[in-house]
Amino acid sequence: MMVSLTGCFTKKKDFYTYRYPIVESGKSISFKTNGFYAPISGKARVLFLYKTGIVKEGPWVTDFFLNTSKYFDNINVDYYTQIGKEYFGCFMIKDSSLIIQYFNLHTSHNLIFRRWVFESRGVVLSDTSFILYTNFEYLNNNELYKEPVIFMYVPYENKPDSANAWFIKKRWFNKNLHKSRI
Repeated sequence: MMVSLTGCFTKKKDFYTYRYPIVESGKSISFKTNGFYAPISGKARVLFLYKTGIVKEGPWVTDFFLNTSKYFDNINVDYYTQIGKEYFGCFMIKDSSLIIQYFNLHTSHNLIFRRWVFESRGVVLSDTSFILYTNFEYLNNNELYKEPVIFMYVPYENKPDSANAWFIKKRWFNKNLHKSRI
């Protein structure tokens, strides 16, 4: 009898931000967290940042600020954004640098790993904006951004519950979780 292991593992080895303080030196988070961040131009996913250092990817948007009502409707009803347990991760700020790591779900792209880590790096511009210069996929060693992407804060009340993150109750996560993230 053969047992299929197709896409049943999580490649968590590259996921490390949760082990470190959300912000270095015990400073408080400088970002607004009662909304989401959308790309000023181009195509990217919206990002929800939480005071606990959790991050959640929302749906893809293109030129968000040119047609906000269209995207608000989509964000409000999108299952993966509002209810789903996937597309969560953690972020950390060191000096003015920002590192965002999140798990992406790919059940059909890889025979072994169901989830693996993507990492974006950039710079904090203000409490309402940041720029991401890189977006790296660890499993295939792919660099995904061709140009930097600037994200701006958007106030939003229907934010997904960060307690839904699939890894929140996992032993490996809680064992190494930095105390600033509790």
